[in-house]
Amino acid sequence: VFNGQNCYLNFESSWLKHRLLKFPEIPVVAVKMPEKRPLLPWSRWADAPQSPEERAEVLKLCEEVGGYGFICPDYPIDLHIADDMILEKVYLFVIDLDGINEDDLRRYFARGMPITYTEGTPRGGAHLYFVTKIKPPTLMFKGRDRETGAEVRIELRGARSMTIGFPTPGYRPLNDNLPRF
Repeated sequence: VFNGQNCYLNFESSWLKHRLLKFPEIPVVAVKMPEKRPLLPWSRWADAPQSPEERAEVLKLCEEVGGYGFICPDYPIDLHIADDMILEKVYLFVIDLDGINEDDLRRYFARGMPITYTEGTPRGGAHLYFVTKIKPPTLMFKGRDRETGAEVRIELRGARSMTIGFPTPGYRPLNDNLPRF
C-alpha cells in the first residue's frame, strides 16, 4: 500500500485498520452497501456531537451491516490524535477523487498536495481526509487531468456531509498519516 512518500506499508495493526474509528469525535452512521444508503437519519450528528452511547449502538449496527459512514459535522471538533496532542476546534472535510489511480495520487503528492490520511475506494478513486479551522463547504467539480486527459470528478465534502470509508468492504487505507491541515 503506497503511503505517498515513496514507501509501501503493511496494515497488520488493528489500530491502523480502523484509523477513523479511533476518533470518537468523528460521528459515524451505519450504511447499507452496495446502495450506499444510511440506515439511520444522521443529520442530528452533523448538528450536535454523537454521545458515547449513540456511537456504541451505531458501531454495533455498522459491524452487522458492514458499512461505515463518517460524518463531517457542521461544528468544530477537538481531534485527539495522541494523549498529549489535540487539534482544537477543527472541521473535518474529505476530498473525493473519482477517475484517478494510485499513480495519479503519487503524481499529485509529488506536486505538493499535502500528504494526508488517504483511502482507496471500490471504483478506483480516493478519499483524502483533511482538517481546517474554517468551516468547509460541499462542492463538486468535473474536468480532465492535464497530463492523461482522463475525466476526473473532484468532490469537496465539507460540513453536513457523509463519506463512506474503511472498514467498509472495498475501501482500504493507502497510508497511515493523520488528517492534515
